[in-house]
Amino acid sequence: MSFFSVYGRHIHCEGPPTMKALSGSVALLLSLHLLACGQESPAGGAGSGGGAGRGAGGIGLAGSGGAAGGAGSAGGAGSAGSAGGAGSAGGAGSAGSAGSAGSAGGGFSGSGGASGVAPTPPASPCGHLDCTPAPRPTTAGQPGSGVRFLDYRATRTDTGAAWGGVLTDIQNHLPPSYGDMYWFEDSYMTAGHETTHGINSDIRNNHNDTGGRANGFYVLENRGVLVQEPNLRKADALPFIPQALQGSRHQLYMIEQTAWDDMPTYVFDEWTAYINGAMVGVDEVEHDIYRGQWTDGVYGSLEFVVYSMAIAMATEQKDPAYFASNTQFKEFVAFNTRRAMTVYRKGAPMMMFTYDVQDRYHADLTTGTAGAPIRDFIRRVYGQQFLDEVLLGTGGGATGPDADADGVLDAADLCRGTTAGAATNASGDFAGCSEGQLRDRLAGPDADGDGVPDAMDRCAATSAGAMVWASGEWIGCAGGQTRS
Repeated sequence: MSFFSVYGRHIHCEGPPTMKALSGSVALLLSLHLLACGQESPAGGAGSGGGAGRGAGGIGLAGSGGAAGGAGSAGGAGSAGSAGGAGSAGGAGSAGSAGSAGSAGGGFSGSGGASGVAPTPPASPCGHLDCTPAPRPTTAGQPGSGVRFLDYRATRTDTGAAWGGVLTDIQNHLPPSYGDMYWFEDSYMTAGHETTHGINSDIRNNHNDTGGRANGFYVLENRGVLVQEPNLRKADALPFIPQALQGSRHQLYMIEQTAWDDMPTYVFDEWTAYINGAMVGVDEVEHDIYRGQWTDGVYGSLEFVVYSMAIAMATEQKDPAYFASNTQFKEFVAFNTRRAMTVYRKGAPMMMFTYDVQDRYHADLTTGTAGAPIRDFIRRVYGQQFLDEVLLGTGGGATGPDADADGVLDAADLCRGTTAGAATNASGDFAGCSEGQLRDRLAGPDADGDGVPDAMDRCAATSAGAMVWASGEWIGCAGGQTRS
């Protein structure tokens, strides 16, 4: 495989008032009020001696011997006071002790009831609001979800302090027999690109179980892909590439690489290598370990969307039976388009990868006249929703910021800082989360930004960044807050 022109290197009654606590004297008056009006006492017991005793001849005024009044579901006053004559005035009862908290439905709390101030939340064992890891994203029914993957395990345990997770994944899947022939110490993006070529060759030559001539591709996370070759030549795709979309790599890969002309999926090999290399760079920038110079690091992944779609368009015309029946071919093109556009959108605004040429190329592809035939093909084969969400990045009409460029707008994204190019859950309880990620917040509007949806939040206007209760009676409250 050539590694020239890689990443710009060019190499590869009226009811009583509500109260929280009742003194003995107030409880006495309240009990008299309720009995006189024929009402039941609200839940929540009066203090001992605080209720009125019913004497034989009527209502005695709280006999001194009255027992503690329970929570009166039926007007529970204290038991008859021993001094309560038939309506004679009894002595005033002693002050009631703290009443128990009222049961649900509006009982009156005694003076010793629970405080309304939140205690300090316990530290989360995982350091997040929610410790449930996101499941593997499901794209069932979406174009690209039907790719058949080869279980392709790592065969090395190499590490590097400044590699990042993506490059570590790639390097450790290169068979040890290949040595370090693909390694570029001065450019980890190039190392990721070229090492992908080495892995692809191993999948193609040593793991082909399709029963036919096929090419192989490594797409990270222990996943290999095999795609049988259609019956056409790489050059057959040239008429489907508009002149305005013949980018800086067109001459080298689509014109000059004639040795691969009888293997049109060679274009997919380069495409996969450019995507993986771009993911290395974006991952390193995100983790502040990028040490390279400026490069057009994500342009290649975008440019090869055009060339790969041209291969698909040529296949439909030149080998219609294959195109109609070979689901793996069409699914892989959709799957890799999603990867390519995701890493492009994430990397294009990064200072090390900004490039006005790629910006114009992207505009020509997504909105310009030159890109119209490719957009029409995508719409016809994969549907309007795929075109909107994947190629155009509009989410079917929804617009807004998407800081981690994972295809889920920030307003709906429950996991910030998703790794570049990682497959994410598009919706649901883990929208915007890749497999194993921990949610930054739960689903729903969250006015104070504490991670707890407003519908569940017991404390409004929590201070930014404060640790809050993730569940229970204080959910959404920071220590010292009063429930709202």
